[in-house]
Parts: sequence; C-alpha cells; structure tokens
Amino acid sequence: MQQRTNYTEIEHFLADESFRLWVCFKNDLNNWEEWTLEHSSRAKLVEEARLWLLAM
Repeated sequence: MQQRTNYTEIEHFLADESFRLWVCFKNDLNNWEEWTLEHSSRAKLVEEARLWLLAM
C-alpha cells in the first residue's frame, strides 16, 4: 500500500484498511482526522471516499 500522501483517487482510500476502520468504526489509530485537517486540499476526496464506503 502506498503512502496516503500519494492518494489521488477514491480507490486509494477505499483500499486502505485504516481508512475503512476510521469511517466505519471511528477507529482513528492512524490519525485520519489530523491528516485530513493537515491536507485540506484532499478533504473533498476524503469525503467522497467516505460517502462511497458508507453507501456500500
């Protein structure tokens, strides 16, 4: 799995187990909340991936 700073597609987030755990179970052991705030340019992509995951 590549580093999340290289994620450019929704699929990258969906393939990341820590992202799925964060979205589904609020398990943020890998600091997704902090990362999303620090990388605001990717906030829309993170939100789209989150919505896709919840829709599944």
